[in-house]
Amino acid sequence: AVEVDSVSLSFSEAMDTAYPSSGDDLWVRSDSTVSPEGRWDWDSPATLVFSPTAPLGPGAYRLQVALTGLRDRAGLAPVDSTTTLEFEVLPADELSSIAGAVIDAADSNAVQARVVLQRAGSAGVVTWVNSDSQGRYFIKGLAPGQYDVRCIDDLDGDGVADGGRLSPYAPAESYQSYPRSISLGRDEQIDGIDFELR
Repeated sequence: AVEVDSVSLSFSEAMDTAYPSSGDDLWVRSDSTVSPEGRWDWDSPATLVFSPTAPLGPGAYRLQVALTGLRDRAGLAPVDSTTTLEFEVLPADELSSIAGAVIDAADSNAVQARVVLQRAGSAGVVTWVNSDSQGRYFIKGLAPGQYDVRCIDDLDGDGVADGGRLSPYAPAESYQSYPRSISLGRDEQIDGIDFELR
C-alpha cells in the first residue's frame, strides 16, 4: 500500500523560521477536517513540512492549517488566518508510470544517463532514475498530473547539466528536455518517452 510520510506547505517568499517549532500544533481541529499527530519543521525558509507520526494511507484528506503566528522575514503575517490542504493518497494499483530509452544521436548506441521528472511548472524534482546499460529507464509510483521530463548525461553525478570548462578541462554534459509535458491519469503506463543525446 502507498503511504505519505510528509506534507509540504510552500510560501511565495522566505518566512521567519522561528515559528513553529516541532512541538507546535498548527491544525485547526474541526468535524470536517483531519488533524493527524506529528511534527512541523522548516525544510527551507519557504517550505514548511509536516511529518505525521503514522504515515497517511490511501484516502481523501482535508487538512486545515492555522497560519496565525507565522510571519515573513519583514514581520508581516499572511493575509489569511487559515489555509486548507485537500489531496488524495491513491492505492498503489492506481498509480502510474513512464518509460523510455536514451540513445546517442550520433550512433544510436544506448546511453546510461539520468532521467529527471518534475511537476509541470515547478522547479522541484519529483524523482529521477538512471537508464540501464541498454539505455532503458522506468519510473513508477506516479500520481496523476502533468510532468516535465528531461535527460542529462550526468558524468559527474551531481544532477546538473554542466556546461564544461577549459581549465582544468571538463567536457559539457549533454542535456535534452522532452518537447512537451506528459499528462498522466490514474493507473496509466506511458512508454516511448525517449531521448537522443547529442
